[in-house]
Amino acid sequence: MLERLDEYWSVVEALGEDRVIMVPPSYRLERKPGALNSWIKAQIQDIADRTRSVLGLEGYVGQLIFQMLEDWHIHVLAWKLDHSFDGFSAYSERRGAFIIINDDRSISEERKIFSAAHELGHLLFHRDQYRGEGVVYAKSRGNLDERIANQFASYFLIPRNRLDECKIVIKRSRNKLRDVIQLKHEFGVSVQALLYALHDEGVLNGPEYGYLRKELEKRYGVQEPHPMPYVEKNRRVMRMLQQLHAEEGVSASKVAAVLGISHDEAARLLAEWEREDDGSEF
Repeated sequence: MLERLDEYWSVVEALGEDRVIMVPPSYRLERKPGALNSWIKAQIQDIADRTRSVLGLEGYVGQLIFQMLEDWHIHVLAWKLDHSFDGFSAYSERRGAFIIINDDRSISEERKIFSAAHELGHLLFHRDQYRGEGVVYAKSRGNLDERIANQFASYFLIPRNRLDECKIVIKRSRNKLRDVIQLKHEFGVSVQALLYALHDEGVLNGPEYGYLRKELEKRYGVQEPHPMPYVEKNRRVMRMLQQLHAEEGVSASKVAAVLGISHDEAARLLAEWEREDDGSEF
């Protein structure tokens, strides 16, 4: 992974875009005894709301998260990776902040969106745990840091003031799972994420939450119900590679290494860029 990041960074340097303009702020939570208690969650929600405000987000984030993170000067890369993880993040003072998403087509876009917000949570709350020159953030799942990042992603993607508008509908619903599946499209999140948020806010009590999760698993297994279409990513790095190709040329091997694609796919991209360059002369 770090070798791939080095390949990407060489493109950034070649185009003279290696200056760190800004990095996301770093926060330290005040912790009281206990796990993810209401005291910690209130702080996380406040920071999620502040982050949305800084980014000028009034409505839902959803698939806009990838462009939004790049606009915030975070390097976002989407690669097809091993299924053992959904993504990771990296940070160094010299290079700034990075979020890498597993873009395997078998993973739902809703899950990728949540992974991006989850890694943003690590960048905001666990900056001191990135060591070395862009070392990845890797902690065992299930610990408090992972739960904090998940809670941040939930608040960030599903703002609770918007969720309030749905409470009466869900509480009165005679087919809650159907209505939650319909509602998840508005937020751009998975059904699992929305069910958790509704339970977290007390819209669903414990038995209801447990029953709906079991029903979801029984009907759909590990698949996302009515998943959103694939979301194009890597727009910034594609633009950079195309610019570098126009200025001084770039090999298919380089394109393949930076984008994490096959040599044949990279060759097709280069041919497409060359056709566009030829057309621009007329």
